[in-house]
Amino acid sequence: MIRTFDARCRCGQLYEVFERGGTSSACPRCGASGPESRERLYSPLAVVGTGDVAGVGRIYPYFDRGLGRMVRNRQERDRVMVRRGLQEWEPSDLERAAARNASASAARKTRIAARQEQLRTDPAYADYRRAVDSGMVAERTKKTQQAAVRAAEKEARKCR
Repeated sequence: MIRTFDARCRCGQLYEVFERGGTSSACPRCGASGPESRERLYSPLAVVGTGDVAGVGRIYPYFDRGLGRMVRNRQERDRVMVRRGLQEWEPSDLERAAARNASASAARKTRIAARQEQLRTDPAYADYRRAVDSGMVAERTKKTQQAAVRAAEKEARKCR
């Protein structure tokens, strides 16, 4: 089990101590470790936030990793998010976004496969296939092939 608490070192440095199995973190300034080198600090009870989507029962103040800063209460967190142009997502929102991305990716792969099949079988590309077979056109890597497919799709949209 890991215990954590705030401490003040003999050199005056405030830091968070992580204690596990008799070993504990050292002072970041002077490197001293052990219970004799520090004074344990006790803080008053924190206010429990309610109604958070991302932090139901969140204890304030806390370090919000998404914002990269300490947050004293829900209202401050909301103000910072608005100022930075951020919005809170619920897990269901993330699942929907992931599903949309997956379906878009699948559609892209289907289009690429269709274009590759067209290059292999369509009579309109017979000259191209002969040029590749004779070595006049170098085989494309997957990346350049995908770029060529995108360019062909873009050209096809212009012609419509």
